[in-house]
Amino acid sequence: MNAATLQIFAGKANAATEENNVILFDTAKRPETEMDNLQILQEAEACLAEETLMEMDLIRKLHPDWFARCEEIELCVASSHTLSDLIKSAPNSFAKGLIGGILTMRLSTAAINGTVF
Repeated sequence: MNAATLQIFAGKANAATEENNVILFDTAKRPETEMDNLQILQEAEACLAEETLMEMDLIRKLHPDWFARCEEIELCVASSHTLSDLIKSAPNSFAKGLIGGILTMRLSTAAINGTVF
């Protein structure tokens, strides 16, 4: 990745160009204002959110039991054992990444707070 390109891994692009399932936002032109910068970030966030919603909808349809378990568990306060079980049983790499990201966030938070997770 070069300094002039912000890459967001996803499968669909709206306000960007799509190349090998990677959304590329050209940031070679430096934003002239803070509002321009905010717009670039909002476009990236919107594309990522759209992709996430589509992936979660597929998981809900194709793997309803796993999806229901995630819905029942409070992921932000679940035990490390529960999150590990969800990663092991995840139906695809997106689901593993989703729970892995939550697990990483929880580990980082515990380290910052000096608590055990």
